[in-house]
Amino acid sequence: MVPERKKEWLWQELKKNFTVPVESEESIKRWTLSKMATQMQTFKKNLTKSFIKKGKMPDFIGQLAKQKDH
Repeated sequence: MVPERKKEWLWQELKKNFTVPVESEESIKRWTLSKMATQMQTFKKNLTKSFIKKGKMPDFIGQLAKQKDH
């Protein structure tokens, strides 16, 4: 479960790049956050399928090298 604070931050970041009609903002916010959650779950599922189940480790190069231990 994602804390409300992070959801609000994601929504504010999205609104910096897109114009959202005020009258339908709540429904758009709900749909957008739901879509983000689905895409994140799919991303994690694909990582698990591609690396964890095969016993592999992704290549951490460039900026990702700092995150390898995490």
